[in-house]
Order: sequence, then C-alpha cells, then structure tokens
Amino acid sequence: MDIVKGPREVGDDVKYDSELIEQFEQFPFDRWVHVMVDVKDFSNITIDNKDSIEVQTIKDNLRWSIYKNTSEAVLSTLSENEFRLKSKSEWGTFFSGNITKEGFRKLLKDERVRKIYAKKKVKLA
Repeated sequence: MDIVKGPREVGDDVKYDSELIEQFEQFPFDRWVHVMVDVKDFSNITIDNKDSIEVQTIKDNLRWSIYKNTSEAVLSTLSENEFRLKSKSEWGTFFSGNITKEGFRKLLKDERVRKIYAKKKVKLA
C-alpha cells in the first residue's frame, strides 16, 4: 500500500524522512512507528537588534505561545488510535510519540506541520 498516495492539497510542503515509509512497509503487523514532528512558525515575529531586552522577551514569549498553540492544534486532530504522545518540547516547536499510518497520512496533509522525523538509532564508533 502506498502511504503517501493520493491528493495532498494543503500540506504538499510537509517534509518527512523516507525511512518512515520503510518502517511502515517493513513491519506491516506493527502498526506504531516512533516519530518527532516539527511545527511551522506562524508568528511572523522578528527580533531586531534595536529591540530592548524587554521587547525581545515579550516577542519571544509571544512566539513560544504561538508555537505551543500550533502544536496543541495539530495534536488535537489526532485520535488516540492514531497517535500516542511521548513528549513535547518546552517551547512548543516539536512533539514526539508513536503514530499509525492513518495518523501519518493526516499529518502529511496538515499545513501546520513542517517535518516528520523517524526515530533513528545512534551508533557510537
């Protein structure tokens, strides 16, 4: 079954590790794959070197608040049968957990998602 087949109107620019497709295809009976999901920055907030420390802090707090709201909005679209949350970043820029093919397809169409990463094993030399 082609996981990414079909129309992807809104979220065409969602990037993902090709390794995810391999994991879903390699283990057809294991429906859960561990992922990390980055969300996009919709704040349009920029910090200028002319901004005071106080203004920079206010802008940072607003930006992180928008990130957290974006992450929560994306998570709210996924059911417990599609995604099981393991962790969220303190700033709201990403979250991670276990996902099914159905949940993965849903994230691919979500314009708020920037990239979906596969969990990678680290080998020490």
